[in-house]
Amino acid sequence: MKAYVVIGAAFGDEGKGLMTDYLAAKHDGKALVVRFNGGAQAGHTVHTPLNQRHVFKHFGSGSLVGSATYLSEFFICNPILFRDEFQQLVNLNLQPKVFVNPDAVVTTPYDMMINQILEEFRNAKRHGSCGVGINETVERNLIAEFSIRVHELFDRKKLIEKLLLIQQSWVKCRLAALGIHEISAIWQERLSSAGIMNYFLNYVDFFIDNCAVRDNQILKKFPAIIFEGAQGLLLDEVKGFFPHVTRSATGLKNVLSIAETVGISTLEVFYMTRAYLTRHGSGPLPFELNTLPYPAIIDKTNVTNMYQGALRFAWLNFDLLEQAIFSDLIDAENRISVQPNLVVTCMDQLAPEVQFIKEEKLIKISKSQLLEEIQKFFPGFLVWYSSGSTRDTIKESKLERINISLAV
Repeated sequence: MKAYVVIGAAFGDEGKGLMTDYLAAKHDGKALVVRFNGGAQAGHTVHTPLNQRHVFKHFGSGSLVGSATYLSEFFICNPILFRDEFQQLVNLNLQPKVFVNPDAVVTTPYDMMINQILEEFRNAKRHGSCGVGINETVERNLIAEFSIRVHELFDRKKLIEKLLLIQQSWVKCRLAALGIHEISAIWQERLSSAGIMNYFLNYVDFFIDNCAVRDNQILKKFPAIIFEGAQGLLLDEVKGFFPHVTRSATGLKNVLSIAETVGISTLEVFYMTRAYLTRHGSGPLPFELNTLPYPAIIDKTNVTNMYQGALRFAWLNFDLLEQAIFSDLIDAENRISVQPNLVVTCMDQLAPEVQFIKEEKLIKISKSQLLEEIQKFFPGFLVWYSSGSTRDTIKESKLERINISLAV
């Protein structure tokens, strides 16, 4: 049994939604898209050839062609953001099909509020969070007393008891542990509000009414499986630039865990990168530029916001790509067969002369030579590229994969 995997090879925002939509369309919307890490802090843009556009957060990026979504045990569910996005998809004349693992953890409004309070407290030393409570959800769910998973949403009495415990005990303890001993009157009012809890419970009702709870065996019922990653390898909680990371495994680790439970023997992996490097949020960005690398760059998704700031840019960095990808492939060694691909997006935004970093040096070549240079650097990979924002602009390069050992 074979499955497809879409993984960001950088700091996120590489085109994972574009590639997932492409693969889903190739399977006529009959594939199941598995969200295997992160949560609704994702922002995966899909722009169809028929001019439909949506930024996917809580749903798989194959939804516009009819693919169902599976929220795995490694996904962080957010009932508030789920309902908001569900309604957006309904407005596009879609009826989303969603399955969710019973052990997936659930974000509460208190996680989101603590996250936002903390980023405000950090001020200029912010970690680049999106403010939707990802790290706080993971941290709270490490303690059984405060943990909430999907299967617990169906017992209203116990759920309310758990939420009250979080509101009255966990919030205070967590803020103190973070070194926050005073908060504004506005935050105090929000944290103590009974209305916010009731508001959340309404969202929970919507969530459980519109998801079917299933374990990983649901994957066997679909003719094709597409694992859609969130964020990028350089934001991995273990392998990224700590502390400016996301609280999840962004590479193959979770995919391998799921694959082994359902008998998947081969993974065709698509590592995604733009033709230049971006980072939305604080943290290291080697060879960062103070202006756009190419004047034709347009990004409608990554707008400036109060938590992440503005989108940042650097040259495409072969060294970082190699480090991130081969470090990820090690996880699959001696466990599963992997067919690696490298997909370079935004080729249409480049100038006639392009620049990239290799062996810590800035190299200039013509745009027409870029894919060949990438193939030389990654000879065991099939190289793909996109020259636009829609699935019909994705092409295989004419450069052949050289059969070499990928062991590092």
